[in-house]
Amino acid sequence: MTLDFEKADKTVEMKLPPWKILVVDDNKALCTSASENLAELGADAEWTQDGRDAVRMIEARHEKEEDYQFALVDWRMPGMDGIQTIREIRSRISSNIPIFLVSAYDWSDIEEEVRSDQITGFISKPLFKSTLYETLSKYADDVEQDSPQKDEKQDDFAGKRILVAEDIDINWEVAEEILKSLGFETDRAANGRECVDMFAQSAIGCYDAILMDIQMPVLNGYEATKQIRVLGRADSTLPILAMTANAFSSDVQECLDSGMNGHIAKPLDVKEMISVLNKYL
Repeated sequence: MTLDFEKADKTVEMKLPPWKILVVDDNKALCTSASENLAELGADAEWTQDGRDAVRMIEARHEKEEDYQFALVDWRMPGMDGIQTIREIRSRISSNIPIFLVSAYDWSDIEEEVRSDQITGFISKPLFKSTLYETLSKYADDVEQDSPQKDEKQDDFAGKRILVAEDIDINWEVAEEILKSLGFETDRAANGRECVDMFAQSAIGCYDAILMDIQMPVLNGYEATKQIRVLGRADSTLPILAMTANAFSSDVQECLDSGMNGHIAKPLDVKEMISVLNKYL
């Protein structure tokens, strides 16, 4: 089969710091493939096919003060599955290393079952080199930073108000917790029509930004954004940021074409959200 693609405008050298990363999956081929890809990116990867063994490996490194920088744990494993493995790691080890849940399932299909404060994020299989780089490279500058530095950054949003258009309760709860921890005051619109109405009826300058889900009942995020942009208010040009699991370049472009300023991918990643909000606020 031959596939034709447009030539990329530029190439990006994919390199990670020399992190030590643990891959946990009952599929040996995936473990070896992911480890090889991580090695090509510059990381030092180890792997195991067993959740209990992963707990022992992480515990042993922690005792020697040589913690892994990341762990990638498969969701579906025999014996101790990924969720149980992560909970066991968190209960035994004080180190708060980022742990990503790995699955071939779409995140939207499983997030209600597996959502947990103990999980840093989600990585979809297969673990291509580009997938691993895209997820982990965000941590290159600050994975070693202390929490006081993060708190200092979060204080920048104190007193700012943000309108979140999100129809799914669990997604709203996650977004609200993250935003409040960053200092935001938050309001929720349960669909696109409600978002337009709440903004139109608010005082000028009430909202500093809008986080806009795309797939919503009554009125989707694209149409809601277009209607806000033509309201003719002095603040109709406020930043509107897509908040969606649709993260292909074509999806991002459609968001921009509808009048949005940027894009934040689901599942929400705190560091990415801080980076995007800092850019516009």
